Amino acid sequence: MSSKNQRVCVGCKNVKAKCDCPTTNIAKSDNTNILLRPSALSPSDSVILSPGGPDDNITIRKNTTACAHHGGNLEYVTERSLRDILKNEMAEMLKVFVQQHVTEQFVTATNNMCREMEKLTSALESFNGRLNNVEERMALVEKRLDTAIDREDSVVIANLQTKINQYEQECILNDLEVTGLPEETNESPIHLASLLAKKLGVSLSEHDIVSAERVGRKILAERKEGDTTVARPRALVIRLVRRGTRDELLRAARVRRGLDSSGVATAAAPRRVYINERLSRLNKQLFYKAREESRRLMWKFTWTKNGNIFVRRDFTQTAIRIRNQEDIERVFGNSTVGPK
Repeated sequence: MSSKNQRVCVGCKNVKAKCDCPTTNIAKSDNTNILLRPSALSPSDSVILSPGGPDDNITIRKNTTACAHHGGNLEYVTERSLRDILKNEMAEMLKVFVQQHVTEQFVTATNNMCREMEKLTSALESFNGRLNNVEERMALVEKRLDTAIDREDSVVIANLQTKINQYEQECILNDLEVTGLPEETNESPIHLASLLAKKLGVSLSEHDIVSAERVGRKILAERKEGDTTVARPRALVIRLVRRGTRDELLRAARVRRGLDSSGVATAAAPRRVYINERLSRLNKQLFYKAREESRRLMWKFTWTKNGNIFVRRDFTQTAIRIRNQEDIERVFGNSTVGPK
């Protein structure tokens, strides 16, 4: 038989007589199962028409050559299955695209947020620094203001204390204070004042005396008489009608420096008696401090006159008035006077 009349197998491309492929009975009048030649673009796949209904007439066969050589087990995919496959593929592609796009957008948004947070943190740190600076300046201003207010308050309080002290001293300018006079039970202070004036050589009647009384609290004495403890006498304060009478008694007391209680308080042993003008509470404290400083620095004179306190180092210097504690610190604080 000539080669022109020989039939060729569509599957393996060999002569029909030498082909091992199974024979297919295909009716000439029916083309529903026509085996198509493999395409040049996809040599490993072939498409045949499935013997299905009008809606399921497209099938795909994979590796038709291999199938032709190995018994021809064909795998058919219907149009509905193809649609599901395409749908799944499109869903997977969309999912991957969305994931990539969302991831990129999320990373971009995160980076932008981090940059904004860094800017916000930097601005917040700058604001905190400025706020701390303002707080420090405010604290410094408040401290200065408090210091100024305290200084002003201190000046005002000192002025008020000075004025109150002056007014209190003016109220007792007619008073005398007698210390060291023994105190007896049922004594008459006015009678004691008359006896003292008589002993000093000053005529003093009861009409010249406004009041006379013991002031202060009883303090135990530093000495004992026998087995009994003698109470230290309280001061006797005598208020006179006229200041001239008070000054006359003070001059007489300065002349009679050795004045004692004999002839005035007969029940007790004679004791040294001191007569001075009465001082206010503040002036009394200042006078005590002035005497202590004068004694320490060997200043010669410390005295009072009309409620005013004066100190003087010696005869060559003028008298210095003491009004408050600042004057004592100013006068005696930096003094280097030593014993002569």
